[in-house]
Amino acid sequence: MGEVYARLFSRTDDELPGGGLVGYVYASLRNGVIDRLRSRRETVSLDAPIGGEEEGMTLADLLPCGEESPLDAMSRAETVRALHQALDDLDPPSREIILATEFEDRSFRELSEAWQVPIGTLLSRKSRALRRLAVAMAEHRP
Repeated sequence: MGEVYARLFSRTDDELPGGGLVGYVYASLRNGVIDRLRSRRETVSLDAPIGGEEEGMTLADLLPCGEESPLDAMSRAETVRALHQALDDLDPPSREIILATEFEDRSFRELSEAWQVPIGTLLSRKSRALRRLAVAMAEHRP
C-alpha cells in the first residue's frame, strides 16, 4: 500500500492515466494484490510425514542418498561408454558440431565465422547428429 502512495505522490497530474486518481489507485492496488498472490509459494518441509501405505515416512526418506550403489555406478559408466561410442560413430563434421555446442558452449554464430559454414548448415548437421545419438542411446538402454 505504501508503494502505491509513493508512486502516486512522485507523479504529476499530467502523468496520471486517463482514469484519473481513482483509476490509478484502483489499478495499482489490484496489481499489487495480484503480484502478492503470484509470489506466494506453499512450502513443504522434507521432514513432513507423507500419507499412504507406509506411515511414518517423510519426503527426505524418498530422496536418494548421497552414496551411489555399485549397480548405479556400473550403469552410469556403461551409459557414458555408450555415449562415447555413439559420438565416435558420427561423421567428423557432426561430431565436431555436437562437441562444440554441447560440451564447449560455443554459439552457432561463433562456429559459423570460425569454420566459414552457414548457420543453417550447422543447425541441420546438429539436428541430424542428435537424431543419430538418440537412436544409439535408445538401443543402449537396458
